[in-house]
Amino acid sequence: MPTHEYKCPNDGAWDHHQPFSEDVLPSRHCPECGTPSVHVLRAPAGGIKVVRTWNDDANEMRRDPYTQARYQAEHTYNESRDSGMDVDKVTEAGLQAAAATIDAENKGPKKPSVEERAVRRGQQRMREAREEKHAKETA
Repeated sequence: MPTHEYKCPNDGAWDHHQPFSEDVLPSRHCPECGTPSVHVLRAPAGGIKVVRTWNDDANEMRRDPYTQARYQAEHTYNESRDSGMDVDKVTEAGLQAAAATIDAENKGPKKPSVEERAVRRGQQRMREAREEKHAKETA
């Protein structure tokens, strides 16, 4: 049976046990003094387990060159090992070197954003339409 905590302004916190079939009320009267007590939300027993999804991991990997290098090294190592190859573990020095390479690549020319690419496509279409119109007029 679930336990709900309520907080009385006079007597403090108290617990109320109720079956699942009953609705949880936002306030109840204190059993000691009868004063309306507010329902308190608290974490479930056993705490909350945070599970990271693949998308969270991918975002974390893109954030930091060292994390990206570590992820790539682990992925390559596991993939090679699973295919039956005898592979050496990556060293810290190797990770640092890979992270430096990734960092240098990231500082290179930036890729255009989605909006910039859409604008360029629109400009290209307009140029093509003008050229086509000009070709029809001169023909």
